[in-house]
Amino acid sequence: MANVTLRSIKGSPLTNNEVDGNFTSLNTAKYEQGDSPEFAALTLSGGMPAPMVWNSDDGTVDVPLNSDVTLQVGQEFVYYVKASEAISNGDVVMFAGVQGNHPLVAKADLRAVDFIPDHIMGIATQDISNNAWGYVTALGKVRGFNTSTITAGSILYADPATAGGLTLTKPGSEDHIISIAATLNSTNNGTLLVRATGLQDLSTYAEIQESLTGIAADLVTTQSIVSQHHTFP
Repeated sequence: MANVTLRSIKGSPLTNNEVDGNFTSLNTAKYEQGDSPEFAALTLSGGMPAPMVWNSDDGTVDVPLNSDVTLQVGQEFVYYVKASEAISNGDVVMFAGVQGNHPLVAKADLRAVDFIPDHIMGIATQDISNNAWGYVTALGKVRGFNTSTITAGSILYADPATAGGLTLTKPGSEDHIISIAATLNSTNNGTLLVRATGLQDLSTYAEIQESLTGIAADLVTTQSIVSQHHTFP
Protein backbone atom coordinates (compact mmCIF):
# COMPACT_ATOMS: atom_id res chain seq x y z
CA MET A 1 0.00 0.00 0.00
CA ALA A 2 1.27 3.46 -0.88
CA ASN A 3 2.22 5.87 1.90
CA VAL A 4 0.88 9.36 1.15
CA THR A 5 1.38 12.46 3.28
CA LEU A 6 -1.79 14.59 3.47
CA ARG A 7 -1.81 18.29 4.29
CA SER A 8 -5.06 17.90 6.25
CA ILE A 9 -3.40 15.36 8.53
CA LYS A 10 0.01 17.04 8.71
CA GLY A 11 -1.59 20.40 9.55
CA SER A 12 0.80 22.42 7.42
CA PRO A 13 1.83 22.79 3.78
CA LEU A 14 3.74 19.90 2.25
CA THR A 15 7.41 20.28 1.45
CA ASN A 16 8.71 19.70 -2.05
CA ASN A 17 10.23 16.41 -0.92
CA GLU A 18 6.88 15.28 0.53
CA VAL A 19 5.07 16.15 -2.73
CA ASP A 20 7.69 14.25 -4.74
CA GLY A 21 7.40 11.32 -2.32
CA ASN A 22 3.63 11.22 -2.77
CA PHE A 23 3.97 11.08 -6.57
CA THR A 24 6.54 8.31 -6.31
CA SER A 25 4.41 6.27 -3.93
CA LEU A 26 1.26 6.65 -6.02
CA ASN A 27 3.08 5.84 -9.25
CA THR A 28 4.63 2.73 -7.69
CA ALA A 29 1.37 1.48 -6.20
CA LYS A 30 -0.96 2.40 -9.08
CA TYR A 31 -3.13 -0.28 -10.67
CA GLU A 32 -2.51 -0.99 -14.33
CA GLN A 33 -4.27 -3.25 -16.81
CA GLY A 34 -3.19 -6.83 -16.26
CA ASP A 35 -2.29 -6.32 -12.61
CA SER A 36 -3.74 -8.69 -9.99
CA PRO A 37 -4.51 -6.62 -6.91
CA GLU A 38 -4.58 -8.44 -3.58
CA PHE A 39 -6.62 -7.42 -0.55
CA ALA A 40 -5.88 -8.60 2.96
CA ALA A 41 -9.59 -8.09 3.71
CA LEU A 42 -12.57 -6.48 2.01
CA THR A 43 -15.46 -4.67 3.68
CA LEU A 44 -18.59 -3.71 1.75
CA SER A 45 -20.58 -0.55 2.41
CA GLY A 46 -23.99 -0.79 4.04
CA GLY A 47 -23.09 -1.96 7.52
CA MET A 48 -21.03 -5.11 6.96
CA PRO A 49 -20.02 -6.19 10.49
CA ALA A 50 -16.47 -7.30 9.58
CA PRO A 51 -14.28 -7.79 6.49
CA MET A 52 -14.57 -10.74 4.13
CA VAL A 53 -11.47 -12.94 4.26
CA TRP A 54 -10.14 -16.08 2.59
CA ASN A 55 -10.46 -19.21 4.75
CA SER A 56 -7.60 -21.48 3.72
CA ASP A 57 -8.75 -24.30 6.03
CA ASP A 58 -12.13 -24.67 4.32
CA GLY A 59 -11.13 -23.31 0.91
CA THR A 60 -13.71 -20.55 0.70
CA VAL A 61 -14.46 -16.88 1.37
CA ASP A 62 -15.87 -16.15 4.83
CA VAL A 63 -18.56 -13.44 4.75
CA PRO A 64 -19.66 -12.13 8.18
CA LEU A 65 -23.46 -11.70 8.20
CA ASN A 66 -23.63 -10.43 11.78
CA SER A 67 -21.59 -10.73 14.98
CA ASP A 68 -22.67 -14.39 15.43
CA VAL A 69 -22.93 -15.78 11.89
CA THR A 70 -20.35 -16.15 9.10
CA LEU A 71 -21.37 -17.47 5.68
CA GLN A 72 -18.91 -19.69 3.84
CA VAL A 73 -19.50 -18.90 0.17
CA GLY A 74 -20.39 -21.90 -1.97
CA GLN A 75 -20.46 -24.30 0.97
CA GLU A 76 -23.47 -23.11 2.98
CA PHE A 77 -27.07 -22.08 2.40
CA VAL A 78 -28.84 -19.99 5.01
CA TYR A 79 -32.26 -18.39 5.47
CA TYR A 80 -32.80 -14.96 7.02
CA VAL A 81 -35.87 -15.49 9.19
CA LYS A 82 -38.04 -14.02 11.93
CA ALA A 83 -38.69 -16.12 15.02
CA SER A 84 -42.29 -16.66 16.16
CA GLU A 85 -40.91 -17.86 19.51
CA ALA A 86 -37.53 -17.81 21.25
CA ILE A 87 -35.08 -19.97 19.27
CA SER A 88 -31.73 -21.20 20.60
CA ASN A 89 -28.59 -21.82 18.59
CA GLY A 90 -28.80 -25.46 17.48
CA ASP A 91 -32.60 -25.77 17.54
CA VAL A 92 -34.22 -27.59 14.63
CA VAL A 93 -36.70 -25.13 13.15
CA MET A 94 -39.69 -25.36 10.84
CA PHE A 95 -41.67 -23.03 8.62
CA ALA A 96 -44.37 -21.21 10.60
CA GLY A 97 -45.78 -18.66 8.17
CA VAL A 98 -44.58 -15.48 6.48
CA GLN A 99 -44.13 -11.81 7.26
CA GLY A 100 -43.46 -9.54 4.33
CA ASN A 101 -40.96 -11.29 2.10
CA HIS A 102 -39.43 -13.34 4.91
CA PRO A 103 -40.37 -16.69 6.48
CA LEU A 104 -41.40 -17.09 10.10
CA VAL A 105 -39.92 -20.04 11.99
CA ALA A 106 -40.67 -21.99 15.15
CA LYS A 107 -39.08 -24.95 16.91
CA ALA A 108 -39.82 -28.07 14.87
CA ASP A 109 -42.68 -29.98 16.53
CA LEU A 110 -42.85 -33.34 14.77
CA ARG A 111 -45.96 -34.39 16.69
CA ALA A 112 -48.02 -31.33 15.82
CA VAL A 113 -51.27 -32.29 14.09
CA ASP A 114 -50.48 -30.37 10.89
CA PHE A 115 -46.75 -31.15 10.74
CA ILE A 116 -45.23 -32.48 7.53
CA PRO A 117 -41.49 -33.19 6.97
CA ASP A 118 -41.25 -30.52 4.27
CA HIS A 119 -41.83 -27.91 7.01
CA ILE A 120 -38.28 -28.47 8.30
CA MET A 121 -35.98 -25.58 7.29
CA GLY A 122 -32.75 -26.49 9.08
CA ILE A 123 -30.86 -25.64 12.27
CA ALA A 124 -30.68 -22.19 13.86
CA THR A 125 -27.10 -20.98 13.71
CA GLN A 126 -27.57 -18.35 16.42
CA ASP A 127 -29.89 -17.48 19.30
CA ILE A 128 -32.96 -15.63 17.98
CA SER A 129 -35.30 -13.90 20.42
CA ASN A 130 -39.06 -13.97 19.89
CA ASN A 131 -40.00 -11.56 17.07
CA ALA A 132 -36.31 -10.99 16.26
CA TRP A 133 -34.41 -11.73 13.06
CA GLY A 134 -31.62 -14.24 12.56
CA TYR A 135 -30.18 -17.01 10.42
CA VAL A 136 -31.02 -20.68 9.92
CA THR A 137 -28.61 -23.04 8.16
CA ALA A 138 -30.34 -25.32 5.64
CA LEU A 139 -27.13 -26.75 4.20
CA GLY A 140 -23.59 -26.49 5.53
CA LYS A 141 -21.71 -26.29 8.81
CA VAL A 142 -23.03 -25.13 12.17
CA ARG A 143 -20.40 -24.68 14.85
CA GLY A 144 -20.15 -24.38 18.61
CA PHE A 145 -21.70 -27.66 19.78
CA ASN A 146 -20.49 -29.94 22.53
CA THR A 147 -20.03 -33.17 20.59
CA SER A 148 -17.44 -34.61 22.99
CA THR A 149 -19.69 -37.56 23.89
CA ILE A 150 -20.63 -38.29 20.28
CA THR A 151 -18.60 -40.30 17.79
CA ALA A 152 -17.53 -38.27 14.75
CA GLY A 153 -19.67 -39.19 11.75
CA SER A 154 -22.78 -39.94 13.82
CA ILE A 155 -26.18 -39.03 12.36
CA LEU A 156 -28.50 -36.78 14.35
CA TYR A 157 -32.29 -36.85 13.92
CA ALA A 158 -35.04 -34.37 14.71
CA ASP A 159 -36.34 -35.46 18.11
CA PRO A 160 -40.09 -36.26 18.01
CA ALA A 161 -40.30 -35.97 21.80
CA THR A 162 -38.74 -32.50 22.10
CA ALA A 163 -39.67 -29.54 19.90
CA GLY A 164 -36.51 -28.23 18.30
CA GLY A 165 -34.39 -31.04 19.72
CA LEU A 166 -31.85 -33.42 18.22
CA THR A 167 -31.36 -37.08 19.05
CA LEU A 168 -28.85 -39.80 18.22
CA THR A 169 -31.62 -42.38 18.40
CA LYS A 170 -33.39 -42.99 15.12
CA PRO A 171 -37.13 -42.45 15.75
CA GLY A 172 -39.54 -45.36 15.41
CA SER A 173 -41.63 -45.77 12.28
CA GLU A 174 -44.69 -44.44 14.14
CA ASP A 175 -42.98 -41.00 14.20
CA HIS A 176 -41.58 -38.81 11.45
CA ILE A 177 -37.98 -39.84 10.74
CA ILE A 178 -35.91 -36.86 9.65
CA SER A 179 -32.12 -36.96 9.61
CA ILE A 180 -30.83 -33.45 10.22
CA ALA A 181 -27.05 -33.48 10.48
CA ALA A 182 -23.83 -35.44 10.83
CA THR A 183 -21.22 -34.73 13.49
CA LEU A 184 -17.88 -33.80 11.94
CA ASN A 185 -15.82 -34.15 15.11
CA SER A 186 -15.93 -35.12 18.77
CA THR A 187 -14.98 -32.09 20.86
CA ASN A 188 -16.31 -29.46 23.26
CA ASN A 189 -16.51 -27.02 20.35
CA GLY A 190 -17.87 -29.35 17.69
CA THR A 191 -19.28 -28.87 14.21
CA LEU A 192 -22.41 -30.29 12.57
CA LEU A 193 -22.89 -30.73 8.84
CA VAL A 194 -26.56 -29.89 8.20
CA ARG A 195 -28.71 -31.44 5.49
CA ALA A 196 -32.30 -32.23 6.45
CA THR A 197 -33.61 -35.41 4.80
CA GLY A 198 -37.04 -36.91 5.43
CA LEU A 199 -37.11 -40.71 5.55
CA GLN A 200 -40.10 -42.98 5.01
CA ASP A 201 -42.23 -43.69 8.06
CA LEU A 202 -45.68 -45.13 8.71
CA SER A 203 -47.32 -41.82 7.87
CA THR A 204 -45.75 -42.03 4.41
CA TYR A 205 -47.16 -45.52 3.87
CA ALA A 206 -50.55 -44.38 5.20
CA GLU A 207 -50.61 -41.60 2.60
CA ILE A 208 -49.69 -44.09 -0.14
CA GLN A 209 -52.40 -46.48 1.06
CA GLU A 210 -54.95 -43.67 1.08
CA SER A 211 -53.98 -42.72 -2.48
CA LEU A 212 -54.23 -46.33 -3.68
CA THR A 213 -57.62 -46.71 -2.01
CA GLY A 214 -58.84 -43.60 -3.82
CA ILE A 215 -57.53 -44.86 -7.15
CA ALA A 216 -59.21 -48.23 -6.62
CA ALA A 217 -62.50 -46.54 -5.82
CA ASP A 218 -62.24 -44.43 -8.98
CA LEU A 219 -61.59 -47.54 -11.07
CA VAL A 220 -64.64 -49.28 -9.63
CA THR A 221 -66.78 -46.22 -10.39
CA THR A 222 -65.42 -46.01 -13.94
CA GLN A 223 -66.06 -49.72 -14.54
CA SER A 224 -69.63 -49.35 -13.29
CA ILE A 225 -70.30 -46.43 -15.64
CA VAL A 226 -68.84 -48.31 -18.62
CA SER A 227 -70.98 -51.38 -17.82
CA GLN A 228 -74.13 -49.28 -17.73
CA HIS A 229 -73.53 -47.84 -21.18
CA HIS A 230 -72.34 -50.87 -23.11
CA THR A 231 -73.80 -54.25 -23.94
CA PHE A 232 -71.35 -57.09 -23.96
CA PRO A 233 -71.98 -60.36 -25.89
